Amino acid sequence: MQSEDLKLNLLSLVGKSIVGVERQILQADIDMQDADCLADGPTQITFSDGQILSVYGDTESQGVVANFEEMHIFGPSYIKIIPSGGFWKDRLGVSICDFALWYFMEANSIVSVNFGIEFVFENGLSMIFEYVDNESVSDSIQVVPMVDLSARVERVSLKTIS
Repeated sequence: MQSEDLKLNLLSLVGKSIVGVERQILQADIDMQDADCLADGPTQITFSDGQILSVYGDTESQGVVANFEEMHIFGPSYIKIIPSGGFWKDRLGVSICDFALWYFMEANSIVSVNFGIEFVFENGLSMIFEYVDNESVSDSIQVVPMVDLSARVERVSLKTIS
């Protein structure tokens, strides 16, 4: 699970907006449709108050990790892009009103895996940094507008636990 410090730091961003986004994506994915969201790779977000948050996939936990730091360089198979599609344009400059953490609940276990971090915006949109490993996508972090709910998925709003 993400630390309490991360939860508090995310909540400190409520009322702020995203002013810049950089992603590192696999060079092999550069031509895929919606590569600025769906291609595998970390993301660096700059907020209106100057804070920087970097979001990575963690293959060991099969989850998402977020750190308040500049994005690490992944290596020669990745290329840095500045996303500019409609998905991002609709979210840049819009105030954030909440964050939520998404957990995959392990069967017969009290352990849960944080597979997503959701940003909720004042304009009603959201985006989720989601770790994906299934038959279609292997070991990848993507940015999506929503997550399919299942009986083994739990969404925890950070505003309700603060």
